[in-house]
Amino acid sequence: MINRLFWPMEKQFYIFLVLVFASTILLADISKKERDILIEFHNSTHGTEWKIKWDLSKPVSAWYGVGIKRGRIISLSLFDNDLKGSLPNNLGALKHLEVLNLALNNIAGTIPESIVLLKKLKVLRLGKNRLKGTIPEDIGELKNLTVLEMFGNDLSGGIPASLGKLIELKWLFLSYNKLTGTLPNELGDLELLERMELSGNALEGNIPKSLAGLHNLHTLALSENKLSGSIPESVFSLPALAQL
Repeated sequence: MINRLFWPMEKQFYIFLVLVFASTILLADISKKERDILIEFHNSTHGTEWKIKWDLSKPVSAWYGVGIKRGRIISLSLFDNDLKGSLPNNLGALKHLEVLNLALNNIAGTIPESIVLLKKLKVLRLGKNRLKGTIPEDIGELKNLTVLEMFGNDLSGGIPASLGKLIELKWLFLSYNKLTGTLPNELGDLELLERMELSGNALEGNIPKSLAGLHNLHTLALSENKLSGSIPESVFSLPALAQL
């Protein structure tokens, strides 16, 4: 009789343990996937030569520059840490990433196309590296971006028109690359933009009149290009403009 009375409670406890075990396995699988991506990133960027190195025998939470929230990697900040090599193609699989700061390193190769899969990304800083190739055409898919920094690389090709979709963008730094072509009219759609720095490229054509819509812009840097025509008078009337 006693066994029968306690059996339902024991059964519930057993089910609880099974669920906890299953949840642990599921979380472990997800963590292993992200950990494997970071290990590939580590190897691809010559992790054994970094200034501050990762001890791969320790948990990911102990690795320098890796931010974790609720079991997900949300930030990877390895600013000025002697990264070399190239960025792995599967970087875009870190789908919870909000901050990617790899500025002031020596990363070469191209920007992986998969980077446009980082839909939660708010800060993308790749400035002062040795990146080449073009800016991904679909960069505008990163609609949560507030900072886009790629200055001081060897990037070529045009400025993608899809940048106009980055309606949360406040800082756009593409200076001192090898960018060509004209300034897209779509740049005028970035209503929250505060700083636009495109100096030191080979940009041609006129300055778009659409820039008159950038009412929050306080810095516009277009020097050392091949621009022609006159500066639209409406640009001088931008209410927040402090540096041209």
